[in-house]
Amino acid sequence: MESENIDNSLLVKRSKEWEKLMSKYQKPILKDNGKWELMEKIFEL
Repeated sequence: MESENIDNSLLVKRSKEWEKLMSKYQKPILKDNGKWELMEKIFEL
């Protein structure tokens, strides 16, 4: 149970960090489809 809680908190932390990155870089990334596709591959969205 403890390991699940740790995994969940890490997942939440990562998703929040990802949201920050998206809000910061969304406009320039969307202008460059190549970068967007690369990030999708890296993060397996």
